Amino acid sequence: MRPDGVPEGPGGQVDLDRFDHVRTWTQDGFTLDLYDTGKVDRQGKSVLAYSLTDAEHGDVVIFQGADFHCSPLHANDSDRTVASLLNFLSLRPGDTDQEHFDEYTEEQLEWCDARAEELSQLAHELDLPYRPVRDWKLDHESWDEAQRARRYNRAITLTYTHGSARHRVVLQAGEADEIDVLSDGNAVYVLTSNFGLGYVGLEVFPDGAREAEAFVQGSEVEECLGESFWDLSPSEKTAQLVPYLGDSCPSFEGERQKTESLLDDLSEEMRERLRTFLRLGNENPWVREAWDPPFNELSFCVCSDEDQLIEKILRGNWCLGQAFVLDDICFINQVDGGDEWLTIKGSTAFESITMQTATESREQAEERIRDTLRRIRSASEEQCRKLDY
Repeated sequence: MRPDGVPEGPGGQVDLDRFDHVRTWTQDGFTLDLYDTGKVDRQGKSVLAYSLTDAEHGDVVIFQGADFHCSPLHANDSDRTVASLLNFLSLRPGDTDQEHFDEYTEEQLEWCDARAEELSQLAHELDLPYRPVRDWKLDHESWDEAQRARRYNRAITLTYTHGSARHRVVLQAGEADEIDVLSDGNAVYVLTSNFGLGYVGLEVFPDGAREAEAFVQGSEVEECLGESFWDLSPSEKTAQLVPYLGDSCPSFEGERQKTESLLDDLSEEMRERLRTFLRLGNENPWVREAWDPPFNELSFCVCSDEDQLIEKILRGNWCLGQAFVLDDICFINQVDGGDEWLTIKGSTAFESITMQTATESREQAEERIRDTLRRIRSASEEQCRKLDY
């Protein structure tokens, strides 16, 4: 086992019968079985056993092991845990150090060449907070339906399957709009975007009825969602829009109240800084994938002094997007449950910093962070941008 808790390599035979089976995931011929070994490492991560088979390769076991350390931020049987393990199992020569594959059999290497890329894509989709819905189609309501609704033109309708039920809903979308249909497992999200006209909308359907909607247009798109919004994937766009869902969705009312309470306690200068940090965080390809919880104003903890920042940041196992602020300096976590922090001074994102390396004691990490803070404070933004601090 490597020091970071990642398995040495998926191989060997394991007596899985002595473990508790927690989940079976299957798609496109792949089957992954997960087992709880009952062990927890010193970082609080559950140690899981696993077995991957592939119907396309004779339904034989491809990989098996009992040394996968699950993030404590995710349930052992969650989609995020399955996706994390599948990402590891789908590694191919060239993706990481060659020594990783030293103990692979010839059959495993052949499987990697033939099927690992497809498994990697499935893992990517599974890891997305909002995943594409496959079974859906667009149409139009009938003229009778339009007349009853007092519409002069027929509205666009969406028919989709969610769970075991088939639904048909009317969308608030135009003929020239680009439409994507996604799901987080609990509800269906319909993303409507029109780059030419400069607007984007999101409708949420948990059970065949619209529960909430958001609409952003004009200059508000870049101001609220970031300058790179139009370049994002549909899943990333949806994650960016969720915090803006309307009051008709009670599950987001509490989040808005918390945000308002947070901002009420801050000076206007700090509010402006948080808006800048939020924009820069959303421009980071890792941070903007945060979804549980999403990256927004509530992700920021404004620290009163250096001691408080260090105490909090070294506590460890922070979620993706968690941010700590001290004056005009901000650190945003770029790895879910990890320790790699996007570092910002003022309006400049310039560095990625590990707060405590595997070989450092807490005291050593504390001393290094204090020195780093001193150097960042003493440097100008231009010096930070050039990494001359």
